[in-house]
Amino acid sequence: MRKQEAQAIVIGAFLGALSGAALGLLYQRQREQDPTAGRLPRGQVVRLGVRVVSLARQFFDLLAR
Repeated sequence: MRKQEAQAIVIGAFLGALSGAALGLLYQRQREQDPTAGRLPRGQVVRLGVRVVSLARQFFDLLAR
């Protein structure tokens, strides 16, 4: 069971890093395309990140079945 827990932690860390990097790139690209646009509220970015992570979790749950 500990091996499965370790794998879950590694996968979770990888997904967190990947989703954070993807959100950062998307946000940077949006800022470069429209520099006059106002900044996104921090809460909105966090909510988007949470949704992406939950979507990835559901996807991997489906793959595990």
